[in-house]
Amino acid sequence: MSVKVNVARLSSRGQIVIPKELRDELGLKKDDLLLITTIEDTLVMKKLDRTKLLEEFESIRKAVKEKISSKEVERLVHGSVASACGD
Repeated sequence: MSVKVNVARLSSRGQIVIPKELRDELGLKKDDLLLITTIEDTLVMKKLDRTKLLEEFESIRKAVKEKISSKEVERLVHGSVASACGD
């Protein structure tokens, strides 16, 4: 695993720009989805696989049509996000 360090500035609108070097390395393009989470005082972003995520949510939609419990929907959503992140 390689670790790279870059600096980005937070705009007055709460936006940051991911440095071009990192966007290119990760293959990030306009409209890509990023999962954003925190670990204590650290912000972590991970590129989501849109196709995989849409497939997972379609399976959730079908399950909801079958009237599953809200806890089961929540479990499926969390599993879908983890799956789309490659976890």
